[in-house]
Amino acid sequence: MPAIDPNRLRRQIEELRLQVGDPSGLRRSVVRLVEEYSDRTRRQGRRESTVPGSVHRSVLQALQEALANDPDAAAQAAEALWRAEPTEAKLLAAGLLGPQHGNFAADVAERWATQGPPAKVIEAVGEFALTGWRRGDPGEFLQRAQTWLGDRNRLLALYSLRSAVRDPEFEDLPAVFQLLSGLAGGVRGESKRAFVQLIHALEARAPRETARFLDEELQTGDPNPAWMTTLLKGSTERSPR
Repeated sequence: MPAIDPNRLRRQIEELRLQVGDPSGLRRSVVRLVEEYSDRTRRQGRRESTVPGSVHRSVLQALQEALANDPDAAAQAAEALWRAEPTEAKLLAAGLLGPQHGNFAADVAERWATQGPPAKVIEAVGEFALTGWRRGDPGEFLQRAQTWLGDRNRLLALYSLRSAVRDPEFEDLPAVFQLLSGLAGGVRGESKRAFVQLIHALEARAPRETARFLDEELQTGDPNPAWMTTLLKGSTERSPR
């Protein structure tokens, strides 16, 4: 990865701004940019971004600003970047989808997640791509999350619920606990990681309720994974008396 020249990066970003009306051209330019700034020593077999966070944030902010008043163009740009091979382009696509409202964003995110992208990409989709839709219709968001938890989009559900819980504007924590009831015994691998992170997010906002939830799950759940006992112990110790 070359050293970041702020002036050169600004020029490159301005060139991207000029191509927001040409999805194919934008995709090609973004691919060139992320390949330039990615860590070549980690490219082989990589499934996560190696582009510096400062570059990603600068590019995403510029594209969001350029597309802020044209939702249709933003949606086309997001789809174009999603079809690009580099992980970094897909992460940018998730960020461009975030301001979209209505079920359109949920439908696109669901379709993306079922295509089998790396877990890091699904995490970004859950974290960033659904913000506008979720805030506009939290009830519909919870209904869709319930559906996702029961099918192959479980990972998307867990990461999008984590994003919701971290959002101070989201208030329906009891509904999240209800959605998670009885789920712990069936999570494995990346889903387990996402489940644990969601529990920690709930604990940060509602420590007593989280400890109570974990205790009830251990008493009624079948099977009771050992890691749940550890999670409950930590939550109980941190919960205010």
